[in-house]
Amino acid sequence: MVIDEVFELIARGEGLTIEFKREWPQRGDVTAEIGSELVALANTQGGYLLIGVDDNGQVVGVTGDWRKLEERLMGISRVCSPPIVLTVEEVIVEGKSILVAHVPEGKDKPYRVRDICYVRVGSTVQHATRDEERWMFQESGEVLFERTPLWEADYEDLDAAKIRRYFQQRSPEAIVNAERPLHELVEQADLPLVVRRGDQLAPTVAAVLLFGRRPQYFLPQAFVSAARFPGLDLNVTAIDRDTFRGTVDELIEQSTAFVRRNMRTASILEDEKLPRRTDVPEYPLKAVREAITNACVHRDYSRWSQEVAMRMFDDRLEIFNPGGLVRGMTVQDLGTGKYAARNPALAEVMREMGLIERFGTGIRMMRREMETLRSAPPIFVVDENSFTVTLPARELELWRNEGRRRYEI
Repeated sequence: MVIDEVFELIARGEGLTIEFKREWPQRGDVTAEIGSELVALANTQGGYLLIGVDDNGQVVGVTGDWRKLEERLMGISRVCSPPIVLTVEEVIVEGKSILVAHVPEGKDKPYRVRDICYVRVGSTVQHATRDEERWMFQESGEVLFERTPLWEADYEDLDAAKIRRYFQQRSPEAIVNAERPLHELVEQADLPLVVRRGDQLAPTVAAVLLFGRRPQYFLPQAFVSAARFPGLDLNVTAIDRDTFRGTVDELIEQSTAFVRRNMRTASILEDEKLPRRTDVPEYPLKAVREAITNACVHRDYSRWSQEVAMRMFDDRLEIFNPGGLVRGMTVQDLGTGKYAARNPALAEVMREMGLIERFGTGIRMMRREMETLRSAPPIFVVDENSFTVTLPARELELWRNEGRRRYEI
């Protein structure tokens, strides 16, 4: 690292990715003090720890052999769990020696020291919340939230008739020839649907979403909100609004029905000399259903404060999904056949029930359906916390096509 880069870090001051320490700690639990800084950076966005710079950005330097400090710093990084890989350099600034440790964002979050998980919040180091740790586990692929047992629920909170229909469809002989109770088939299935603890058989998140009698009682965030707004923005009162609850397949059916009842249909005359009209829907329902299904099946159900949200406007349909793309996927991968599931058990059961497209093909189908209707292609907007699909209304193309007469019905 060159001196200009260090000056730039100092000029930026302490923040989410930069931490200053005036000196190496002389007493107390040095491993916990330094380790918490390293862990917090690795658990957040990565960044730099500068030793020999005070909180005001004044260079004071470190005393003694910097290589011994480097060894101690590396030693602390090794006792973090999992170990943190970092680089340490000595940089001479204004004739004084400072240590610059670069901590990359970790790939195996969450990291801990002394069995405590830390994150950076602004320029401070804080204990990670339970939700933050869970999100880190999920993003690293270590733990899938859908496998989480809901100990406040019981097997009786699942709809036995619905479970039986699924197993009859999946493996008819398992039901016909079974001499065991249905709950034993569920417990022994190769899917994470129930977890036993003593005499209690608790359903998992996936089981409640698929077969629960009252899914939202245990997972209140698992609903879909829908609204139809006149015009092009949210600055008006919705002309139709609804909230949908139930199992995932029921959410998909109710949400699709909402779009169907609020969707306009246009009649056009291809040739004014012939009394023949062609009815054109505002959106292809197959693409609408796929977008809704993706939102319900692939959303991040660990986000308790967010739901799937649909908003219809005169020119577009927006479907908001909590949780960004699954780790390893990019926007460029959409529609290429590459596939990764945040909720693989949920997706597998939905596929076996014939409710979703084959893995990795849904986006291509959406694009094809929009093109067949002669609509603009779907738009995908992704960040680390959300995934939004926008389907442009077919009405836009009809309005722009000067060679046709348009009628609303």
